[in-house]
Amino acid sequence: MKKSIFYVSAFLFGVSANAQHELSVTVNSGLGKIEVVKPETAFTLTETESFYKPTFGLDINYSYSFKFLSLETGLNYNHIIGSHSEFFNLSNSDGYNTRVKAITDHKAHYLNVPILINFKYKKFIIGGGASVGFRITNSKLTQIYYDDIRNAIYGGGNDLNKIDFGINAQFGFAINERFTIQAKLYKGLTDISNGYEKGLLYTLFEGEPLDRELKNQQIMLGLKIKLGKINGAAQVTQPTL
Repeated sequence: MKKSIFYVSAFLFGVSANAQHELSVTVNSGLGKIEVVKPETAFTLTETESFYKPTFGLDINYSYSFKFLSLETGLNYNHIIGSHSEFFNLSNSDGYNTRVKAITDHKAHYLNVPILINFKYKKFIIGGGASVGFRITNSKLTQIYYDDIRNAIYGGGNDLNKIDFGINAQFGFAINERFTIQAKLYKGLTDISNGYEKGLLYTLFEGEPLDRELKNQQIMLGLKIKLGKINGAAQVTQPTL
């Protein structure tokens, strides 16, 4: 029993001695979308389309790195902007059709905590994992048009779900020891609508609510800057340019 404990301790010490603790920051920008997901069984007279909008973020990352493998976590700030439109034709008794359209813009601020596994081959890095996001605040603006003439504006905010969970993928190329160009993908799995996404017919005419879902998506490109590393012997080193 004592020998087993000794061997396990020696293995863990050897692994730790060859590992590096690294701290880095990443500045990101790209495209984001808060997508409207319709229920598959819902019957609706409206059509909906979601659009990508500019997005940005700032990551503070800690990684526990080996030669070809690293475990990464940290605290990431993300600003997601999403837009979607919904329209239908409203017929009156004279047979005239009025095109009713709504454009909704969402803006949301999140703090995310990711858990990622990265693999490195020469200067190329590929990784993936999952993250939990905590909504700081959000706002919403809906504009209603009748035959392309704006008729009404509705505002709101802080109505999205406070928690978001999704999967991450990232691809990087190390320019040198300090700088890495990194592409990041995020796909939310959680419905963040909080039950408020009922549809245009419900909003205007108190029709049948659709109970649709909203899910976050992001595609970003960033520059990762390594601040420093501490090796297994607790020796602090600075990255070279």
